[in-house]
Amino acid sequence: MALAVPGLRALLVASLLAGCSKAVLPAGGAVDGLTVLSVSKLPSSGYSGLTLDGAKTLWAVPERGQQLQHLIVAVDGLTVGSTLPIDGLPEGIDLESLAWLEGERFVAGTERQALRGTDSVLVLERQGKRVAPVAQAELPYSLWMMNAEPNRGIEGICAADGDIIAAVEPVWEESGNRWGLLARLDPATEQWQPLRTQLTTKTGKLAGLTCRVVDGAIEVHAIERHFGIARVLRMTLPAWEPPAVPAEGKAASPAPVTVASQVVVDVAGAFGEVPNLEGIAWAGPSLLLISDNHYGAITGPTEALRFKP
Repeated sequence: MALAVPGLRALLVASLLAGCSKAVLPAGGAVDGLTVLSVSKLPSSGYSGLTLDGAKTLWAVPERGQQLQHLIVAVDGLTVGSTLPIDGLPEGIDLESLAWLEGERFVAGTERQALRGTDSVLVLERQGKRVAPVAQAELPYSLWMMNAEPNRGIEGICAADGDIIAAVEPVWEESGNRWGLLARLDPATEQWQPLRTQLTTKTGKLAGLTCRVVDGAIEVHAIERHFGIARVLRMTLPAWEPPAVPAEGKAASPAPVTVASQVVVDVAGAFGEVPNLEGIAWAGPSLLLISDNHYGAITGPTEALRFKP
C-alpha cells in the first residue's frame, strides 16, 4: 500500500530549486566570446522562445501567459518594448519555442501536461496589436517510436530555406549513447524527416534552436542544457528531398538521420554554475541566449548572454 506523505512533492521541488534559485552570471562579465547582458523590466517569467524577425526586431514568448513580447536589445542589455496578447490558443497548451517565418508570421513549438503521441506546431500571425494562430501541424513522436511525457515537448524551433526544424526534449538512449531528437518539416507536403544528434553530456537535453542558410545548407545552433549544463552545439543538416505523398496518405517515416554536431561554446565551463538557458537567436554576427527562470516556481531573475562565435 502506498503511503501518502504530506508535503513530499513540495520538499522535492524545493530541493531541486536549491541549486538554481539565484542569479549566477556575473553582472557585465565577459569571457571566451561571451558577454553577460543586463535584463530589466521584463513583465513575465519563464521565457522559452527567442527569435529575430525580418525587420531585425527581437521577439520572445514566455512559456505561459499567451503573449508575444518585443524585446529591445541595447548595447549591454535587454528591456521589453511591447507585449501582444495571443488569442485563441488551444486549451492546455504551453508555448515552448518560437521562430520567425515571414512577414507577420511566426511558428511556435508547444507542449502539454499529459502523455501523448503528438505535439502541435502553431503558425502565429501578428494582426495589429494582437496575435492569433492561423495554422497548425502535428509533430508525431512515432518518428522515434516513442510517446512524449507530460511537460516535455517541442523545446526548440527554427525556420530556414522553406523548412521548419523542431527539437524535442525526450532523449533516445541506445548502446550507451544519448541522442538529441530533431525533425524537419516540409510545409508543402507536410512530410517530417526524423533526425538525431549525439549529445555531449550525461544528462543534457536539447532546448532552443536557431538556424540560417550557409553555403546552401541549413546550419542549426542548439542549446544542450540541464542542471549545471549549458552548451551551444552547431550542426549542418544534410540535403533532403521530401518523398512523394502516396495516394492513400502520408509516406511512411524513414529511420532517423544522424547529424554530426560540435560544441561551439560551453557556457558552464566558462562561468561555472549557469541558469536554465532555453532561448537562442541570431542577432547580427552574435547569438543571443535567454534563460527560463520558472521551474515549478520563479527561481531567480531572467538572465541573458551574447555570444560572438
